[in-house]
Amino acid sequence: MQKKISIITIFFICVLTSWVIQHQAALYEVPVIEIEKVRIKEDHQLITGRLMNTDQKGESIYLSVPYQKNQIETANIKARQMYLVQMHGDEWQLVAKKNDGWLFFFTSIFIGAMLLIGGKQGLFALGSLIINIVLLLLLLLIFTKTEGISLLNISILFVVIGMIISILALDGWNRSSIIKISAAVTSVFLAFFICLLTMNHWKDQGLRYEELNYLTRPYRSVFLSSVLIGTAGGTLDTVITVIATLEELTKRQPEITAKQLWLSGRQVGRDVIGSMTNILLFVYISGSVPSLLLYLGNQWSFKETIEQHLSLEFLRVIAGSLGIVLSIPISVLFFLTVRRLKR
Repeated sequence: MQKKISIITIFFICVLTSWVIQHQAALYEVPVIEIEKVRIKEDHQLITGRLMNTDQKGESIYLSVPYQKNQIETANIKARQMYLVQMHGDEWQLVAKKNDGWLFFFTSIFIGAMLLIGGKQGLFALGSLIINIVLLLLLLLIFTKTEGISLLNISILFVVIGMIISILALDGWNRSSIIKISAAVTSVFLAFFICLLTMNHWKDQGLRYEELNYLTRPYRSVFLSSVLIGTAGGTLDTVITVIATLEELTKRQPEITAKQLWLSGRQVGRDVIGSMTNILLFVYISGSVPSLLLYLGNQWSFKETIEQHLSLEFLRVIAGSLGIVLSIPISVLFFLTVRRLKR
């Protein structure tokens, strides 16, 4: 009962804090306004807002921004929203929407859920997530600031270190973690190697790199890096699931045979393959939905639109799915080998 009261109390504290952050503008040096009225006139939004900070706090200001029904360049502004503004010449201009309060709220809910459901393991998982994010940003910063470094090599380093950190955060340093790390690294790089050999054999035929044309770096290395990192995500989850299941079976039935473990691991893998493959498909293709709608709405044929925007996404899905499929027998084989050596 006391735990439930504590959870409810913390939840309301998060709600109250997020509301205060969202509606508190005193800490901002940039002027913040609350939208009071919006009127659409032809292709412009005529806005009346009230300043919430600076020496002009409480004063009303007026500004105009473009209006587009599809909101491609400018969002449709509504009353009671809050925006950062700046003075440009003699006119006020919008800088960005103020959403830090809601960001704090959802971040708090995410962290709270991880700690509440995962407990100590959730805390370690959260720590590994933060470390991996910082590591990725640091490596990318080194890459952008240094000439002659391969992005693919940077990605390989990140994938290996990231998987080690993720597994050690869950299991610590023991035999189980070594099996998982070995199986995950082997599965990811075997799948990536097969993908790379296939691309080289077909000389990237059918792949459309146009969506990467804004890059100043070689397109292919950037794409291969994204394939490698994406493959690591689904594969790591599958490896942990399969090996954790086998460990639990061995713990409950110490005399279970290698054949029974193989069949059990294969069955678990079958259940995981379908869901994980679909997850990869949803994750990769979701980012292309706006482009698909835009091109189909501008009379591009369905075939041309798919080829233009989904060729790279489909290859990412295939490479990730291959990693998941390969990780099942590899995980079982690594587990059985270590179990046999132990005896």
